[in-house]
Amino acid sequence: SPAAGRYVPLEQVNDPSFAQKLLGEGVAIRPTDGQILAPCDAVVSSVIDSRHAVGLTCGNGAELLIHVGLDTVKLQGQHFDTLVTVGQQVKAGEPLIRFEQQAIEAAGYDVTTPFVVLNSDEFAVRLLDVNREVACGQPVMQIG
Repeated sequence: SPAAGRYVPLEQVNDPSFAQKLLGEGVAIRPTDGQILAPCDAVVSSVIDSRHAVGLTCGNGAELLIHVGLDTVKLQGQHFDTLVTVGQQVKAGEPLIRFEQQAIEAAGYDVTTPFVVLNSDEFAVRLLDVNREVACGQPVMQIG
């Protein structure tokens, strides 16, 4: 897992684009420690200006979107720090985004973080171990 926290099935995320899997298959995690780590060795394919999301291209070609929180684009980068740049190679476990979780929640935002395989129609995406606490580094999804 790229974050420590509570596993949330994507269908239960309080955002229709994610819950209806319009962007792709995946999982969500309600983080507990204010940072997102690379879930796999990858190349950073996008960094959103408002610093709440990054895109990764994994070694197998899977395109992963990591979106910290729901509607957090409205914070315009406040409380977020992106630690990577486009084109950067990252290793599994390397920090991608740090964020002030308490400040974001105090501002009324849900920090549930979807991890979506944007090209999931090209892969077999298998979800693992639902409805429990997850630790950093613990697998929650297999993409093959």
